[in-house]
Amino acid sequence: AGSWSRTAEPTSLAGLPRFLAESAGLGGHPWGADELPSGVGIAQFDPVIDRDDPKAREVVIGDWGLDERALERFTTPLTCAVSGRRKLLLEGDEELWVDLDDDPLELSPIAVSDAPAADQGELDRLRAALRHPGVLASRPWGDAEVELPAEELERLEERMRLLGYM
Repeated sequence: AGSWSRTAEPTSLAGLPRFLAESAGLGGHPWGADELPSGVGIAQFDPVIDRDDPKAREVVIGDWGLDERALERFTTPLTCAVSGRRKLLLEGDEELWVDLDDDPLELSPIAVSDAPAADQGELDRLRAALRHPGVLASRPWGDAEVELPAEELERLEERMRLLGYM
């Protein structure tokens, strides 16, 4: 049996590609030049429904019996970074701060402008984590068309013909 080494387990999915590459012993992989902040957990929720979709309103409010706030929460992107007992939430364009010692169920997040001055260093650290390129990926809405260069389109069509799809 050969020996292998691996990096520490990732604290978020953004660190997973590097972890897998190093666990498999792949050298020269592209993940890792820009490290994720150590000790910061990151999570994202990208809605799968659009707030303006009539079906969303029908299901969330009609079928489930929830209110407008619930519809807003189901259709608003959410990204958060947590370190120890502090959490920064980006809910749409709004930044919220949670002190998990005081609010462990996260029932009353506060605006970051109201966060205690003593938490400013941790707030800056969590903001930096949320600006990391591995965290900024998001899902585009709708059926946006992708325009491919003509040569790429020809190459894809040729492959599809070889596979019998065209």
